[in-house]
Amino acid sequence: MSLNLTGIEINTVIKEGEAYEAITTLAQNSGVDLIVMGSHGKKRLQRLLMGSVTERTIGYASCPVLVIH
Repeated sequence: MSLNLTGIEINTVIKEGEAYEAITTLAQNSGVDLIVMGSHGKKRLQRLLMGSVTERTIGYASCPVLVIH
């Protein structure tokens, strides 16, 4: 799905695989200027044991990542 509001293009895409890899690869291949993600605030121990899609996306993205809590 694609939507354009006041010059901002919004696209919805469904991919398989590791979420952070799919997000960062799609962003780089599509020339995305900004990735916007939500964060639900896992506890520190949970993040250390399982990792965080948001944290990994920030680390691998070639563009800025805006995280909304």
